[in-house]
Amino acid sequence: FAENITGFLKYSYELTESSRLTFSIDSYESDQTEEAFRFAGLTTDEGFQLTQPADPVFSYVDPPGNRSTNVNVIYDNDDLAGGIFRLQGYYRENRFLNPGSDIREQVDLGDLPAEWPTVWQTGQDGKEYGLRGEYTRELSGSVTATFGFDYAREERGGEIVISDRDVFEATNAFNGAERDFNTPPYELDSVGIFAQVDADLSDRFSVTGGVRYDHYRYSVEPYDVIFNFGTPRGLRPGGEGSSNTYSINAGLSYDLTPEATVFANYSQGLQLPDIANSANSLDPGVPLPGSLFVEPIDVEAIDIGIRGFSGNFSYAASVFYSRSDLGEAINLTGAGLGERVRSPQRNWGMELSGSYRASEKLSLSGRMSLQEGVFDRSDDGNFVALNSRTVPPPQLRLQADYQLNAETTIFGSLFASGRRAKAFEEGQDFFEPESYAVVAVGLVYE
Repeated sequence: FAENITGFLKYSYELTESSRLTFSIDSYESDQTEEAFRFAGLTTDEGFQLTQPADPVFSYVDPPGNRSTNVNVIYDNDDLAGGIFRLQGYYRENRFLNPGSDIREQVDLGDLPAEWPTVWQTGQDGKEYGLRGEYTRELSGSVTATFGFDYAREERGGEIVISDRDVFEATNAFNGAERDFNTPPYELDSVGIFAQVDADLSDRFSVTGGVRYDHYRYSVEPYDVIFNFGTPRGLRPGGEGSSNTYSINAGLSYDLTPEATVFANYSQGLQLPDIANSANSLDPGVPLPGSLFVEPIDVEAIDIGIRGFSGNFSYAASVFYSRSDLGEAINLTGAGLGERVRSPQRNWGMELSGSYRASEKLSLSGRMSLQEGVFDRSDDGNFVALNSRTVPPPQLRLQADYQLNAETTIFGSLFASGRRAKAFEEGQDFFEPESYAVVAVGLVYE
């Protein structure tokens, strides 16, 4: 159970006929004091321990919940030197503390390291602010260019709030007796510059292409962590480092008929991995700069497909393939623990979608996706399946909307998830996910 409070304010001021300034702020707060989990005393056939909702409900000195604030200031100009310009400044702040966990029996049974806490909460504090700018202008009747930049500063750190075991047994309360790192505090600055060109080579044939440069600089304080996932406890020196990356993208589309278009796209993606979790993967005494764990993740992707419409029916179908020589994945090592792995990775899949306007009041839509992915966990040429948190099982979504009148709409939806046994069979899922379906029916009144 959670109690949620949300506030939102937006104000827009027209400076001139072509320019305006928009300010918005939203705040969200949730209270999760009635949620908690403890070891269930159940073991799967594969030896993994299960948890269950706590009974009775726990009490807290540090109540769990999520608090976030987002501020945006946007300047738009639809006619700046013949082009369209947007400048956005933003600030985001977030703090969350998870409901408590009680894993005393799991540690007592020797499934986890003896030094691990048994009654605890995890959380994170963070803030981010930045600036984005984008300018688009038509160079000729068939060519449009976009230029832009973005800057972001991120400051974040994870914490674990450990409660006294004896106090918890006596009072069923998380008393927050000790605080420590869950992920180390870090600072990350990133700057990006990009250019994109779109051109219509004929009435049917269009191409697009772009290039982007990114610069990253990070700083991580010296730290030790509680949840070390296979690496020993001890002080890590952290450190400072930087990275520069370049990436390109290109695409083309061709109208087979006025109602059907085929397309193909190629893109490169280069970004830093999660700094905090990468730092957690190091052994004590090993500095973060120069480590493989903070090398940029490089991805090359291709997608090919067709989209179009026929009368009241619209559709899209596409297939994709992506590869990385230095991807990032989690390899399960036993007892439900995992180690971060930087190694080659491959992903592929397909997606089908469609919508049909049956009448003025009734509309139908659907989407189906199939995905698969593998990684070379030992970098020896032998690929195994990525876990199902990274690669979801086959999914189907169907929805129907019927408008009773101008204010009222009835909807019905079906979400079905299939089975994906490959990751479990190759030791990368805790258990084999079962197929399931969710049906929802509702009414919207405006």
